[in-house]
Amino acid sequence: MSLGTLQRKEKREKNVRKLVSGLMLILWLLSILSVAVNIEPARSEWTGTVYIRADGRIDPSDAPVITDDNIIYTLTDNITSSNSGIIVERDNITINGAGFAVQGIGSFPGIGVKLYHRSNVTIANMTIAGFETGISLSESNDCSLFDNIITDCLRGISLYESANNKLRRNKMRANQHNLAVDGYRFLHFVQDIDTSNTVNEKPIYYLHNKQKMEIPLDAGYVALINCTEMTIKNLTLMNNEPGILAVFTKDSLITNNIIMNNSYGISLYNSSNNVIVNNNITANGHVGIYVDGSFNTIKNNIVTHHLSVGISIYSPNNTLIGNTVTNTLEVAINLCSSNNTLYNNVIKDNSCGIDSGGSSDNIIYHNNFVNNTQHVYLYDTQTNIWDKGYPSGGNYWSDYTGADLYSGPHQNVTGGDGIGDTFYVINENNTDRYPLMAPFKSFNASLNQIVDIISNSTIEDIQYFESNGTLVMYVSNVTTNQTCGFCRLTIPHNLLPPPYYITVNNIPVDYVTIFENQTLSIIYFTYKHSTLKIVIIPESPPTIMLIALIVSTTLIVILTKRRKKKM
Repeated sequence: MSLGTLQRKEKREKNVRKLVSGLMLILWLLSILSVAVNIEPARSEWTGTVYIRADGRIDPSDAPVITDDNIIYTLTDNITSSNSGIIVERDNITINGAGFAVQGIGSFPGIGVKLYHRSNVTIANMTIAGFETGISLSESNDCSLFDNIITDCLRGISLYESANNKLRRNKMRANQHNLAVDGYRFLHFVQDIDTSNTVNEKPIYYLHNKQKMEIPLDAGYVALINCTEMTIKNLTLMNNEPGILAVFTKDSLITNNIIMNNSYGISLYNSSNNVIVNNNITANGHVGIYVDGSFNTIKNNIVTHHLSVGISIYSPNNTLIGNTVTNTLEVAINLCSSNNTLYNNVIKDNSCGIDSGGSSDNIIYHNNFVNNTQHVYLYDTQTNIWDKGYPSGGNYWSDYTGADLYSGPHQNVTGGDGIGDTFYVINENNTDRYPLMAPFKSFNASLNQIVDIISNSTIEDIQYFESNGTLVMYVSNVTTNQTCGFCRLTIPHNLLPPPYYITVNNIPVDYVTIFENQTLSIIYFTYKHSTLKIVIIPESPPTIMLIALIVSTTLIVILTKRRKKKM
């Protein structure tokens, strides 16, 4: 072997030794670094469903839950599940989450912690997220839920047919429906839930046997059980099931609330003599207002965009007045009981306006049925009352095609009166004998003096001037090609006594008195259409002006004579 070959060989061996030494140094440094920063291999969370069996066993045995006495069970790690997280089959135990989480994976699987037909079980100190229901107590009594966080579930805590359960310091947030409480059927479904529990950082007010109390403005959920003369007003209540629950509650007021995105908006069960007025009830999944109880008044509410029913009535002798019920996918108003009164409601753009649900003898008049796919659904044997006789009239139906050439109880007197000349037939047992030719409106002019208006014009504004007893209306044509308009007014004499002087854009018009008694007048007049100002005053201006002129002239003469005498 030549000298050059030996030198090249030694050089290659030297480079290999350097490379090996370098690699060993790098490995040594990495081992030192791993010890210094305490690097540990990644640990996967336990996945599956944990059962606390009736005999006390933890199933499966490798689940991250321990117990020494089959009474207190403690989580030692997080639990993830594509079904239910923990299913409890044993009574008289405590499950301590110890700050760990039960996390659903997938699209809202099962239940985070499930109790069915259990008693005296405590669930505490855990975070539950991503399930269909966070904690479910079904037919379970005397259980306790303490210091849990339930988030990002379809439903937070559900108490179904369960009683005497205690909730303290539970936080529900970012759930589609935070709290579902079943107090629907029996009074003994009473829970012990205080204001330390919150939904979306707002306290829960779950009250029973209270009187003459107003719910604070910070409420996130309201339930009244066996309460009297309560007030719920000016609240925003969202993401519960229902937004407001009242059971065996009477003589209470629910007003000026925003109630939206709950499963049910307002639910009354066995509750009577309550007033639900001026609430905005929007997009509550199933039903906007549910009424089981009598002599309740549901008035001037906006009820819109519900999947199932806008307003459900399951008891007799309730009054619905002035509500606007729109854009309901199934039924705007579901009448499942008899002898209720529906007056001056707007029922518009729903799949079905009224479903009478097998009920009869409801009085339904002066409502506006507009652009519903089906205005009314009735069974063959049902009979309801669809008008208040003549001259008051019936309802406005947007698909009515009759004419208005006549007036009178038999619609045989020449001249229109704002009522159709032919019946609106719903079926052979249900007929509106006096359908209105235009939508019905009511105007509270002064001190509950109501002026009822039927007009085929758009009423832009209406004002009453008490100082001179003048009613002023601004109207416009509904469509550009509308050339004629009419107004039919029901006027209380306490507001404007007859006879009337009416001007349209300062031009006097004649009117027809359709009806008059000691307390009110119903008048009808027509006009050529554009944007108009209509003025109605209770006396003839020419007479007033003449009297004023005579008086003023007399005063001037007297004053002039006195001045001459003094001179």
